Order: sequence, then structure tokens, then C-alpha cells
Amino acid sequence: MIEIIIQTAVPIICAGILFLLYYGIKYLRARTENEKIKDALLVVENAVYGVVCELSGTADKHRDNNGKLPEQKAKLIKQKAMTDIDNIVSEKVKEALLPKIFNFEKFISGQIEQTVKKVKQ
Repeated sequence: MIEIIIQTAVPIICAGILFLLYYGIKYLRARTENEKIKDALLVVENAVYGVVCELSGTADKHRDNNGKLPEQKAKLIKQKAMTDIDNIVSEKVKEALLPKIFNFEKFISGQIEQTVKKVKQ
């Protein structure tokens, strides 16, 4: 009788252990991936902030008497910012963001605009 219980219980317990191991590993992988993405976003945010702060002086020099930046100059400064950020951010960081951000240039463009608004305040 005990042999039958053991023969029945051991496979069930083993299956349960394998099930827990599978979901535990799956959870750890997802958590590690989320940490990589958070770290990569922090690198990008810091790069964007640094470049925007650096180029804000250039933008100030080109403003007219009303404090407006000519559209052509604004485009050139933004393109310079995007190039600088692209050079600062490593390929490894870009790859980490790839599953969540499909168009890196569009993402950076939006980040620049948000950061400019923050820096102006």
C-alpha cells in the first residue's frame, strides 16, 4: 500500500517541482529583462539631459530679440543633439531598448522635446 502511494506521489511531486522551477526561472528572466530596460532608459535620459543642457547655450545665442529661435536653427540644433546622443548611447543600450522601442530616432526626438521643456522651466 505504501509502495503504491510512493509510486503515485513521487511523479506528482517531481512534476510540481519542475513546474515551480519553470515559472521561477521565467520570472527571474522577466525581472532581469526589466532591469536591463530600466538601466538602458536611465542611460538615454542622462545622455539626452546632458546634450540638451549643453546645446541650450547655443540655442540662446541664436534667439532673436523676441526670444524666438528661428525654425531652421532649431532644426539644426535638434539634429546636432540627436547625433550627439546617438554617439553617446552605446549599441548595447540600444539593443536592450529594442524590444520596447521600435524607432530609436523617434523616441530620442520625443525625449529631446520633453527635456527642452523641463530645462526651460
